[in-house]
Amino acid sequence: MKLIQCVFVIVLLMAVTVCSSPLLTQTPFSEEDCIRQGGICVRTEECDPDNISTISQFLCPNQAHLGVACCYV
Repeated sequence: MKLIQCVFVIVLLMAVTVCSSPLLTQTPFSEEDCIRQGGICVRTEECDPDNISTISQFLCPNQAHLGVACCYV
């Protein structure tokens, strides 16, 4: 009976650890169209709003769904 309790506690602790760990986010990578315009692909919250390209969804198309935009440096 003690063995079953120990196994249950270990499994429960592992489940809590997995559920409480945040998922690793993918680091934005530079895309050719953005680089040609003189910018870099970054998350929109990491770029000054004045520096975000007005056509950013076209300059970082592979990452636009992740909240990544072309930011002029």
